[in-house]
Amino acid sequence: MPRVSLTLVAKILPVLGGVAIGVYLCWCVAIALVGGTIPLIGWTLDGGFGTFLLWGLIGNTVVSGAGRLGLLLVIFLVGRVTPLSFAMSASEQEGDSQPADVPLPGYHGGLASLCALASMLAYKPAEECHRVLGPNGLSEERIKKIEQQNHSCTILGYDDFIVVAFRGTDVSELADWKTNWHSKPVQGPWGLVHGGYLAAVDLLWNDVSAAVRQLRHREQKLLMTGHSMGGALAVLAAARFEMDGTMAVESIYTFGQPAVAEPAFTSELERRLSHRYFRFVHSVDSIPNLHVDIALKHGGQQVFIDRGGRMHVEESTFLMASERLVVAALTSDNRNIEVADHGIAEYLRVLSAPVLASTTQWAPVENRHHYVSAALYAFLFVSLSVLAWRAPTGAQSFAMGTGAGLLLVTLGLMFFCRQPFNDYLLNWYRSHKLV
Repeated sequence: MPRVSLTLVAKILPVLGGVAIGVYLCWCVAIALVGGTIPLIGWTLDGGFGTFLLWGLIGNTVVSGAGRLGLLLVIFLVGRVTPLSFAMSASEQEGDSQPADVPLPGYHGGLASLCALASMLAYKPAEECHRVLGPNGLSEERIKKIEQQNHSCTILGYDDFIVVAFRGTDVSELADWKTNWHSKPVQGPWGLVHGGYLAAVDLLWNDVSAAVRQLRHREQKLLMTGHSMGGALAVLAAARFEMDGTMAVESIYTFGQPAVAEPAFTSELERRLSHRYFRFVHSVDSIPNLHVDIALKHGGQQVFIDRGGRMHVEESTFLMASERLVVAALTSDNRNIEVADHGIAEYLRVLSAPVLASTTQWAPVENRHHYVSAALYAFLFVSLSVLAWRAPTGAQSFAMGTGAGLLLVTLGLMFFCRQPFNDYLLNWYRSHKLV
């Protein structure tokens, strides 16, 4: 049976260490506000709002960083004495490196991975594209790089398909941010669409369509793709190709794509490209849910990838919300995680890896680990609550009470968001190269 769980000690240590660091930081912040001696360090602070702000900006960063390094050291030392084991899916154990398909009409895992690679190469210069794709038999003549002002598109001419990949937002390019925020709907194909994205497609259109015609020597069909803003441009460009009528769009695969048009457009696109438009959202990637204009709606088939690498095509609102809650509750740098989950490299990684099977069944040992760790957290919750009640100072009471609250949230996540909670811990170990 496929499993994605941890040994008992691996399940306990990260959360326990995080709560300990959180309690200490809350204690320090409270002392910085009211005055007193910082525990362990021994610094005496006069207190006040200025000291509170200074500690929040400098002290918390230093202490938190040192605490996390200490936690990693403890986990390393524990692992030397009691090896930390991680149960993997059956496909991982067998070494299967092929991306698995999800049960969707018209979807192809290989094409999705190819589009993710093309979307990543859209950010790279032409020389990098030649270096990556050359060994796979794609000559320089069959790789086209289109650039106009701050927008660009990479076109790959294969024997069966022509892949048109639009570059997403360059965070250092101010003009790209203007394109994203210029969201006032304007008349486009089949209805009102995002004005900035339509202007970008119009800017690139003549060169893109000419390059596609040049590469199309075997009646190849078009694969339209892009990451972030590039995904939105790919959708609008696909609509232009459909209206043109000379080249058939086979599929659209987008990654971390924001909303692009009003419902009339998305309905017509769905009618023309039924079961051929797939919109990927990875874990806590926040860009697909960032609506600069509430009139703009998503289209296509959403494919949600959870932290365990499993793909969900059914209604996944609860799963998406629970993953976001788990990340927000168990880490202090959740904004960095949102940024990382939005990266096209992360989409390519999860699409190229084996897809874990969705399962709600747990082996007996997994259940024992789950309930033993929950019992420990419950005991610590009661202990911190008592300490908060009997604390001699307000700062200590605040710190212990905050720790008790964190443990209570953790217990809730363990039982109501069980799989996302476990996946988060496994991903935490992998991201720190501990497994």
